[in-house]
Amino acid sequence: MLKPRIKTHLKPATFPQDYIHLIYETFDENYKKYLVPQEKIRVEGAVYPKEMLIQITLAQSALKTTSCTASMDLNTKKYTLDNHVHILIDSLGIFFDEYFFEDRDVTIGEEWKPYDLSTQTVYMKTSTVNEALEEESDKILKNE
Repeated sequence: MLKPRIKTHLKPATFPQDYIHLIYETFDENYKKYLVPQEKIRVEGAVYPKEMLIQITLAQSALKTTSCTASMDLNTKKYTLDNHVHILIDSLGIFFDEYFFEDRDVTIGEEWKPYDLSTQTVYMKTSTVNEALEEESDKILKNE
């Protein structure tokens, strides 16, 4: 589960699978030529009461991953959910364009960093922590 940038005790709403599929197809089509053999693209999204997040993870193996997460304030008076998704996809696309152009030598850092777009601020961060593996290990440790 994606952790929110804006603190909340609430769980996120289910992110629509249509969006997950659209985002996956977009990134697979645009970046497939840059992926190393066996590398997979994973997409995760979350909608919290005050923000939307999308994370793209490149998983080279069961252990090695690189993720970029984008977040923006949820403003349904100004934008539709489609608009929010497209703004976040564009932001992630800008990051991955540079990431692959610079031979994967680009990071933002593990703390949220604001990026002012013409109409909205998007917050981004990167990580090499394999969140899926971390969650799985946490489940195992809780059952012992």
